[in-house]
Amino acid sequence: DDDDDDDDAKASEATSARKKKTKKAADKITKNNAGEEKKPKNKNKAKNKNNPTVHNNNNPTVHNNNNRKNNKNNSKNKNKNAPAEDSSFILVEGVSKKGRKPPSVAWLKKKVLKIAKVDLHQITSIIFPSPESIPGNLAARIQMTSPAKAAEAVKRINGTDIDGEISAKSLNTHVCRIIVRNLSWKANEKVIKRRFGEVGEVVEVTLPKRKDGKKSGFAFVKFKNLQDAQQAIASLNGRMLVNREIVVDWALSKKHYDHLKMKTAEVMKRKAEEGEDDDDDDDN
Repeated sequence: DDDDDDDDAKASEATSARKKKTKKAADKITKNNAGEEKKPKNKNKAKNKNNPTVHNNNNPTVHNNNNRKNNKNNSKNKNKNAPAEDSSFILVEGVSKKGRKPPSVAWLKKKVLKIAKVDLHQITSIIFPSPESIPGNLAARIQMTSPAKAAEAVKRINGTDIDGEISAKSLNTHVCRIIVRNLSWKANEKVIKRRFGEVGEVVEVTLPKRKDGKKSGFAFVKFKNLQDAQQAIASLNGRMLVNREIVVDWALSKKHYDHLKMKTAEVMKRKAEEGEDDDDDDDN
C-alpha cells in the first residue's frame, strides 16, 4: 500500500509540473504576441523634438508647434493690415499745389482726376486734403461707387504722366474710422452709436479698455461712407456728449501718425534752411 501511495504522489507531481510548463509556454506566447501589436517607438522623433522639420523613412515630416503658431499669427496680421480686395476706397498721394489759394476738391478733380480720365460720376466722396497729407505733398481719400471702379481708377492714375510723383493705391475700410476722445465714463456703445448715427450710417463702435478692464476714455466710430465720417468730425467735434466736451478727429494708427509727424518735421526743416539761404543771398 505504501508503494502505491508513493506512485500516486509521483504521478501527481509529474502532472502538476507538466501543467506549470504548459502555462509558462502559453504566457510566453501571449506576451510575444502583445509585443508585436505594440507600435515601435521612433527614437528619431524624440531625438529631433525641437527640430522644425526632420526627414527620415519612418517619419517624413515633423512640424514644430511654435512655428505653426507663429505662421498663423503672421498670416493674421498680414490679412489685417492688407487692403480688402473688394474695397471701394483709394488713396491718391504726391499731389502738389503752387500758389496762395488752398487746394480744393474742384482743383483736384480738374488737375488730377480729369487728366487721368477717372469717371467723376463714379465718385461717391472725396476727402482732400486727407489726413495722409504733409506740407508740399498732399493726399486724397476717394470713395468710388464699386470695387471695380476703384481698381480702374488706381490703374488710370498710376498710368498717367501727371506733374509730380502722383500715385494711387487701394485702401481698406478703416479710412472711414474716426476717434472720439475725452469721453465720459458713462458713455457706452449704444449712446455713442445713437449720437453719431444722427450724422450717417455707423458700422461699428469700439470702446478700448485698459489692462485693468476699465474704459480708456476714447472710442473708435466707423462709418459706411467717407463723407459721413468727415461730417461727423465737422459737426460733433467740441460738442457735448454725456456732460463732456468730446474731441473728434480722423483715426490714424500710431505707426502712420509717427510717420506723418516725421515727414512733416523734415519738410519744415528743409523750408527753414531754404529760408536762411534766401536771407544770406539778400544780404550779399
